[in-house]
Order: sequence, then C-alpha cells, then structure tokens
Amino acid sequence: MPVRFVAHQLGLPVEGPITADRMSGTVWHGRVEIDGGHDLTWTMRPRASLLNWGFAADVHVTGPGTDLAGQAVLRGNGARIGPLAGVASWPLIAGVMPGLRIACSGQARFAAIDLRISATERTGAGTVTAPAGECARLDGRFGPVPVPALHAQISTLPDAVQVLVTPQDGPRVALLTAQLTQADRLVVTIHRAGAALVPGMPNTADSALDLPLSVLLNM
Repeated sequence: MPVRFVAHQLGLPVEGPITADRMSGTVWHGRVEIDGGHDLTWTMRPRASLLNWGFAADVHVTGPGTDLAGQAVLRGNGARIGPLAGVASWPLIAGVMPGLRIACSGQARFAAIDLRISATERTGAGTVTAPAGECARLDGRFGPVPVPALHAQISTLPDAVQVLVTPQDGPRVALLTAQLTQADRLVVTIHRAGAALVPGMPNTADSALDLPLSVLLNM
C-alpha cells in the first residue's frame, strides 16, 4: 500500500518537517524527505512487528554530516526508538526544527540510544558526544560562542527521562540538565558552569525553565 495514501488517511499534518506529501514508497519500504537534503528511510520487519503488536522497522537517516541507523517500533499507545547509533550534524536539527535562530558546528556521535514513549511511561538510555566547536546566532547580532567538547548521558529517573550534559575533558561538572517528566513537562536547568560559557549570561546561580511539552511542540 502506498505510504502517502496511508499518511493522508491517518491525518498527518500538511505542514512541518514530516508530512504526507514528502513521503514516497510503500508501508513496507518507504522514504521521507527532510529539509536540508536529508532522507529518512525504513524497511518493515514483519516478524518483529508481530512480536511487538505494532509496526517495527529498520530506519536510516542520511544527509549532510548525518548517518544514523537503528530500529523503531510504533504502537497504538506509544513508540520505541532504538537501539540507534551513528553521527548527526546541525543541519539535521535545523531540518527537523525549522525556525531555530542559532547554528552550531561539529558533528555529534550517538551510541546505544534507546527511547520509549507511551501514554504512561517515558524511559531513555544512551550517550551523545560532540567535539569542541562554536555556536552563533543566524542574524549575526552576536559573534560565535566557543563550545567545549561535550558529553551527554541519557538516563531514566523514577519520574522522568534525563539528559545530563558535562564536558568531555576535565572534571565532569554539570553544565545543563534537561528532564522530560512523566507528566509531560520539560524542565531545563542551566547550571552555573554552563552559564559561564555564554558571554553575558548571569552565572551566580542555576537557572531553570519549566513548561508543558505541548507548548514546545506548538512553537
């Protein structure tokens, strides 16, 4: 069955980075075009689909500086992404999240990523590492800001999935902590050491942002 027909029947949005009109192929083997010259392709795994009571597939994301491969399972009550591994660069983030006002150099490496999301549970595991680089505003209002080599650890807490960002080199001091709670809230804490890396940002104390996930998805 053509995947574009299925996507239209399911009411996939007509705007955004992943829409029905960007799809081609079939449910068994298809492709989605993402901005910036990226492609998401999948090949269905029939036996795994039966065992998981859902749609299971091998997935592959490619594009400029990006090569991610792994598995995904979609069910009526949630999804699992992983194990997933490979590399990705900033153009993929810009393609998936259009409208971002910053751009960063470098290429992140993903290892043993495993995310599970359902109506009642959020779990995550894996690591992401990135070499030293720099980030800058696209409007040029500020010059590039140096960013050290970073290490991000994804873990599962009793009430949230957490991403803890620390330097790769030297003491593993916390720079930033992001948590997706079971109550669908995103809590981002910029620690003093992380704020010190941003010119002009106060770094006398930690600062936190707490907002519903629905607000982020609708931005």
